[in-house]
Amino acid sequence: MNKVKELIIGFIFLFGMVILYKTFFDNDNAFKAYSLISKGDEVSLIISSIRNTKGASLIVTEHGDSVSIGIHVNPNYETTEMWRFLRSGDSLRKKADSDTIWVRRNKDEFYFVKY
Repeated sequence: MNKVKELIIGFIFLFGMVILYKTFFDNDNAFKAYSLISKGDEVSLIISSIRNTKGASLIVTEHGDSVSIGIHVNPNYETTEMWRFLRSGDSLRKKADSDTIWVRRNKDEFYFVKY
């Protein structure tokens, strides 16, 4: 009976470790489904849903496109990192060959620069 208990405890421990690894350390696979917005891209989109990982934003647009945005900051704002700032419904705008992304929320505009 003790052998069965040890096997069950070992299985639960192993299963827990796999879940922890997948949750906290294996986020690289998340990026594969998203197109990275680069400096040369021109962008105009509305965020339908957003997920943040490792300082980057993984965004699904209102048209169903999946894009990722690297780390952008603005030290002049209370929330300096763009990934902490963005919400569903925000509009994003970026001109080609620019490292600045403009965020429109309601009637206000905010900008963040690539870090």
